Amino acid sequence: MNFNDLAIHVFLRNAFLDLPVREDAVILDLGCGTQPYRALYLPYFGRVVRADYDVRDRIDVRADASQLPFKDEAFDLVLFSEVIEHVSRPDIVIAEIARILKPDGQLLITWPFIYMLHELPNDYTRIGEFGMRELLSRNGMKFDKIAVRGDAVVVLVVLMEFLASGLFESIARILRLRRVSTFVTRYVLRPFFNWFYRLHIAVFRQRYVGTKGSEHTSLIGISGHLAHWPLGYCAKAVKRGGS
Repeated sequence: MNFNDLAIHVFLRNAFLDLPVREDAVILDLGCGTQPYRALYLPYFGRVVRADYDVRDRIDVRADASQLPFKDEAFDLVLFSEVIEHVSRPDIVIAEIARILKPDGQLLITWPFIYMLHELPNDYTRIGEFGMRELLSRNGMKFDKIAVRGDAVVVLVVLMEFLASGLFESIARILRLRRVSTFVTRYVLRPFFNWFYRLHIAVFRQRYVGTKGSEHTSLIGISGHLAHWPLGYCAKAVKRGGS
């Protein structure tokens, strides 16, 4: 796993552990892709709806996130992981998610910030935690927990991994030593960086589980400054109750 996958897994596993098991509860895995977190949420929900814009095996609904084909207040929880950067109108998508959530329903959302462009040309935006708070607030939701995914040190190490892998691949291509490059990447570089990521998350575990309630505003000292270089965020939001 890369750093982002590890950090997201830690956050979501703990978020689901906090949930009661309810046979009548319904979850929407929106933009489910290959469903990497299915094993985490299956024990807690009586019904799962898997939706994606791309036609994939084992999805239940092909859906455009800006025009969701579901009734109002249909879901207890929506999982929306690493998708919002790929929609051109995130404001409309957040409004749609709020519409289909029950009062007091939950949104588990993860999204990148300092992260390379990917799935081009469908990579449209990067949103900071304060921008996301505003998007949620305008649609009747608020943060319950938020985790800053990584810091300046992690950004630097991720870039080192990217550059090292690219360098070995380039050298191998020139010297026609592709097998050597594959071996070094798979058995040397990847395990080394993975070890660092796991150690970092273990040492700062509370950060990755999520801070209750509010965003990270402290700029005091080196720790505060380092934390303001996130690779991304993980958050749990709650839709305000009422009619």
